[in-house]
Amino acid sequence: MNDDNLLQAIVHEVGHLNQHMSNVGNPDRILTEKEYILFYRAAEADAQALATEVTWAMKAAGDTGPWNETCKVGYKDICDAYEMLATADPSSINSGAAKRIAFDTWFTNPDRIAGYNKSTVEDMIPWLEHIRNFFKNSNMTQKPLDEAWVNKLDSVSPKSYLRDSSNRSLLHDEFYGGDTSSRPKPPQANMPPAAPAPNPPMQSAPF
Repeated sequence: MNDDNLLQAIVHEVGHLNQHMSNVGNPDRILTEKEYILFYRAAEADAQALATEVTWAMKAAGDTGPWNETCKVGYKDICDAYEMLATADPSSINSGAAKRIAFDTWFTNPDRIAGYNKSTVEDMIPWLEHIRNFFKNSNMTQKPLDEAWVNKLDSVSPKSYLRDSSNRSLLHDEFYGGDTSSRPKPPQANMPPAAPAPNPPMQSAPF
């Protein structure tokens, strides 16, 4: 990774660190599979919204490299949405509206959704089950995500951007929690080129 790519990745991971420090890094309750998927989607969208916000500020200050790398590594749709709103309405940067559109755009990429469906179900849920079995006295109970969770996630950001009543409900809109069954398409195997068909045997000329 070059320095610009490394920087944008570090900002994203600092977003996750901030989540953990605000006690929303891992679920504090046992969730249904659908809600685990929503939980981790929201965590990823929040971290990438932060990376978009920070690299845009760097671009505005004259350092375009981290922004360009953010666009290159799979988030151009998010960058484009943020830039369009921030350019048309600069006040959206300070109000949190630009960060919210970056957050929402995370959920519009079917391949991204499919990838996080897979990683949550195949990696994160089994890992959490293992941890709960290891620490049997954690006394976690099953209960749904609620507004207290939304408020905690929102509090990670210096400026509130997830609780705006004019936006979609993170808890109740299927835009955020729907389509939990899709998975990435299996990679195409690199098949060797087919061998040329053998020449048909020469027929002897009849006498």
